[in-house]
Amino acid sequence: MSETYDVAIVGGGIAGVVALAAARRAGLEAIVLERQDRIGGLWRDLPAWQDIQISALDWTLGDLPIDGTTQPHILANIEAWVEQFDLADGIWVDTPVECARHAGTMWELDTPRGTVHSRHLIAATGAHNTPVIPALERTSSTVREFHSSALHGPQELVGRDVLVVGGGASAFDLLDLCFEHGARNITWAYRGLRWFMPTSKPKYVAGSVRGFAQLQNSGLTTAEQSTAIETDLRSRYAKYGVEEIMPTHPFDLEHDQLIPGRAAMVAGFDSIDCHQATVQSIANGTITLSDGHRFDADFLLWGTGYSVDLSYFDAERSRASRPLTRLRRAVVVSSAAWTPLISTSLASA
Repeated sequence: MSETYDVAIVGGGIAGVVALAAARRAGLEAIVLERQDRIGGLWRDLPAWQDIQISALDWTLGDLPIDGTTQPHILANIEAWVEQFDLADGIWVDTPVECARHAGTMWELDTPRGTVHSRHLIAATGAHNTPVIPALERTSSTVREFHSSALHGPQELVGRDVLVVGGGASAFDLLDLCFEHGARNITWAYRGLRWFMPTSKPKYVAGSVRGFAQLQNSGLTTAEQSTAIETDLRSRYAKYGVEEIMPTHPFDLEHDQLIPGRAAMVAGFDSIDCHQATVQSIANGTITLSDGHRFDADFLLWGTGYSVDLSYFDAERSRASRPLTRLRRAVVVSSAAWTPLISTSLASA
C-alpha cells in the first residue's frame, strides 16, 4: 500500500496531535503515524504524579479546558483534542516508522502498513524518548532502581533509605516525592546543577509563565532578561538557604529552563546528604560514589533525563543526534529540501 500526503507527522503525542489539527486547518492532507496502540505519546505511560510544572490555565490550548496539571489530566486533554477537532481518522496507531528517507522531492516513510509518501515531514517524537541511566558496576545488587519515568509507586519510599541522582527537574521531583512519602534518609548525588526557582508554593503556582511573559513584553533584550531573572533567583536561593546548590554558570534564557521550585525539597533541604558526584558501583545494598562516599540504600532513583531517539531517520546526521542543541544543527543540512521540522513536547523530566 502506498499513500501520498502533504504532511506526515511522526508521533501521536501532544505535538503530533496539535500539528495535525493545524495542518487540517490550513487545508493540508496530513497523517499522524503513532507507534503505540493509542495516542498520548510520553503522557500515555508516565506515572500519575508527573506533571507539567505550570498552572492549568497557562497550559490550556484554545478553548479546551484542562482539569489539572498531572499525567491523567494531560492525557485526557490530548484525547479531548482528537475528539474536539475530529482527528481520529487522520491518526494511524500501531504504525511505527521504521525508516524515514528523503528521495528527491518526497519523503518516504516505511511502516508495517506500507510506505507513506509525503511532501513534508514533522518529527513530533519529542525530546524525551529513551530514559538515560548511566552505566555502573553492579555486584549482587539488592538496591531497587527506578528512572523517574517508571516510579509508579512512590508510596514504597516510606521509611526507606533513598539515593536520588541528577541535577535537574526530574531529580527535584524525586526529592520532593521522598519527603512527601516519608523516606527515612535521603542522599542526593549530582554531577551538575540546573537553575530553579526556590519557593514555598506548589509548582503549579510557582511555575506560572505570566511573570516571564510580562518581562518579555517589557522590551528588554534576551541578555537583559537573563540578568534580571538571575538576580531574582539568587535572592531566592539566599532567602531559602539553599546557596549550596546554586549553579556556578550564569543564567541564560537561551539555554536554561525556568524550572519552578519544589516546596518540600526546599523546606527539607538541610536533611539531604548532598554530594557532587556520580554513582560508581553497587555491591549488595551498598552504593559507592565517585567522591568515595559509601552508604547503604534501599532505592536508587534516577533523575537523569532522557535522550532523543531519531533512529528512524535514514540520514546519519539526524539519527545520531541526542541533545537538542546538536539536533538543531543536524536538521539544517546541505539541501534546503532535506529539512524535517522537529517538534518537541513539553514534559516534566
